[in-house]
Amino acid sequence: MKNLATSILFVLFVTYPSFGSVSGILEDFFGVGEHGGFHDPDWIVTSDGEFQNGTYVIENINGDSNIDQSDFLERIIDGKGSFRSILELRALRMRGGEHTVSGLTFSHRLSSPNNGGVGIFLDNERPDDQWSFWDTHAFTLPKPVPIESPLRLIIEFDVTSSLYTVAYDNDPRDDIAPIRHDESMYRPDVSEFQEFFLRVVAGGRRASVYAELDYLSILPLDAAPGDFSGDGVLDLDDLEMMTRATRIGRVDSLFDLDGDTHVDANDIAYWVRELGNSYIGDANLDGEFNSSDLVLVFNAGEYEDDVSGASIWYSGDWNGDGDFTTADLVFAFQDAGYEMGPRSEIQFVPEPTFIHVSLLFVVGLFGNYRRRKSDPSLRCRSFGWH
Repeated sequence: MKNLATSILFVLFVTYPSFGSVSGILEDFFGVGEHGGFHDPDWIVTSDGEFQNGTYVIENINGDSNIDQSDFLERIIDGKGSFRSILELRALRMRGGEHTVSGLTFSHRLSSPNNGGVGIFLDNERPDDQWSFWDTHAFTLPKPVPIESPLRLIIEFDVTSSLYTVAYDNDPRDDIAPIRHDESMYRPDVSEFQEFFLRVVAGGRRASVYAELDYLSILPLDAAPGDFSGDGVLDLDDLEMMTRATRIGRVDSLFDLDGDTHVDANDIAYWVRELGNSYIGDANLDGEFNSSDLVLVFNAGEYEDDVSGASIWYSGDWNGDGDFTTADLVFAFQDAGYEMGPRSEIQFVPEPTFIHVSLLFVVGLFGNYRRRKSDPSLRCRSFGWH
């Protein structure tokens, strides 16, 4: 294979201690998270990438320069166990330089820094309409794969058997099975030192690389259903991941809780009702949907705001579309849990007229409350202070 003489890198490192399930993450690179555009607070970012249209874009073009350029995104994850990692790219374009190739590596190092771990390497050494798809551990002959967008890369590892698989899906929107290398054994001892990394390489003069990262997920395969974070507890972290997964849509099948092959608001409802034993609208996840939840979400100030995709479960996005709107209130009141106390076996289901009247009352009450809160003069007049 040709040399990777010059590299432009985008790398994510993840380290796993030796206990418990892998701590799951779901990063959608949407650019509206409170941590510099990321949802996850633990990224260490040394990257020139930019958030564009709901993706994280890495672009580098080499002219006559042979100087390496690097972009890094780094984080630490607790736990160690079986996992599945998925990286979906909305677009990937690579052009090799003179006597070199460009490529993308998506990999987990499971032993020491000197071992390659398990993963995927794509390069552009083949004709213009194909890439080479390598298993980075077994390093058997590469499989030719078609160049298409979007595309998905998958790594799955079973810590008990040490078996792993890698797969390339050239169109995750269809029902055609991904292209896979044969299941292989990871023979080195699995140590406490582990890394996850993504590397994008533009090799040599006049090489170029362009990648739009759509989402990245690392999910434990040995945790309870709905425990996406892998911490052994069903809590707001898991439900927040569930709502963001619904917005993304094409995500790991672990989020398809009701088994209908779609990740949507029905899976949110399943998590809340069947796993969380609560109601849609229970923003603080205390087991009830009541006025304290409405105060919480309206105080967040995101109801019908101008920022698209910025809301999460505890700020009012209950249907998973990324925003807090009247649709979320309708979704919650249709669940018929408002001021009903903790969920029980026998439920009173309100008539539709009652739901509509309640919804109008809530929107009117809290909408006016938000206006008074944001305008001091209105707040003063409401108490006769003028």
